[in-house]
Amino acid sequence: MGRIVKITTKFFYILLTMLSFSVSIFALQGKPNSVYAQSPNLNSIMINNFFQTEETEIAYSLYLPPNYSQDQKYSFVLFLHGAGDRGKNHDQLLSSHYGFVETLVSSNEYKNNTIILIPQCPEPYLWVDASWDTGSYTIKEEPTPALKAVKLLMDQIVSNYSIDNSRIYACGVSMGGMGVWDLLARYPQYFAAAAPICGALDETKINEYLQTPIFTANDLRDTIVGANPTCNVMQKLKNLGADVVYKIYDAGVRNDDTFHSTWIDSFQLDQSEDNVYNFLFSRTLNKQNDEKPIAWLIIILTSLFSLLLISITIILICKQKKSQ
Repeated sequence: MGRIVKITTKFFYILLTMLSFSVSIFALQGKPNSVYAQSPNLNSIMINNFFQTEETEIAYSLYLPPNYSQDQKYSFVLFLHGAGDRGKNHDQLLSSHYGFVETLVSSNEYKNNTIILIPQCPEPYLWVDASWDTGSYTIKEEPTPALKAVKLLMDQIVSNYSIDNSRIYACGVSMGGMGVWDLLARYPQYFAAAAPICGALDETKINEYLQTPIFTANDLRDTIVGANPTCNVMQKLKNLGADVVYKIYDAGVRNDDTFHSTWIDSFQLDQSEDNVYNFLFSRTLNKQNDEKPIAWLIIILTSLFSLLLISITIILICKQKKSQ
């Protein structure tokens, strides 16, 4: 009987070690370090079109995965450009090379399961009709005609294509980041996660921002869009237990005397575990704090199995003592 106890105990430790190793390996999967990659000509893989509303018309480009099927559910990503890319010109819209869309359509991790919408803000409109230099503004009752058109277009695409409503994301830079903050305040719990980069926000909308996981970034010396309001809001959100990541990058290292181009760091350079891609796509609506549900299930089952082995060992020891 003593021999059986020793063998069982040894087996228990070996099995526990193997399961722990398996859990560790699993936890490392599904989080690729994304880096900016030169993509094929975006015009060659995009559907370019226009969307008409009662107030305006916007140009847009839509990316569908190569083997798109109505039988599969896809993530849906909105990308809003900065103020310098306004117009009604698809070539202009697709030549900005911020790096975000290029990475998504170049990566095997995303290009086959993600639909991407890139609308273009027509002049003279803005995504948000407010000054952005201080980094803060007061949201108006109605969105601008351009941003209203974006939301209507999103609704149409969600209705027409096979999109997983729990995996809708928004990303934007500068004026586009401001547009994303505006959408988050108007439509809380619509997006699974968002990444408004170096854009102005409404500092009074803490409760609305609290409902969406947010990745954002600044250089605190930014002379185009003041960074302090974003810094303050992100700190308040962290204090409230929000699911947020706030990165402070050094845009000046690229001789950017405006210290504004933190989208380059966010989309092209950051290979950390909590970069923008890993942050966004690990979140799903209503499951925001459960990044690895299967991993947690494995850990729980491992613990239960370990308890079972311990119980068996104790029973065997007790039987051995009784037989003596």
